[in-house]
Amino acid sequence: MHHGLAWLVIIAVINTAVSAYYYFRVIKATWFGTPVSREGIPSSWALRAALSIACLGVLVLFFFPSPLLDVAQTVAGTLFP
Repeated sequence: MHHGLAWLVIIAVINTAVSAYYYFRVIKATWFGTPVSREGIPSSWALRAALSIACLGVLVLFFFPSPLLDVAQTVAGTLFP
């Protein structure tokens, strides 16, 4: 059916191998490397509040996605009739 696309599959496999090598290096350095220091990163109350609000927003959209999807569908229907 798509006999002329073998070169595209080869490029995709090479790209996958290169990206897997890169990401596994990052994971290895993160989880198995020796830490530079043992002290924690100081954080302010504003940073904690911003992260808490962001996490709350993600959880709300995870459990109740339909209001946002309804708005997006309405806007898409208006823009692309």
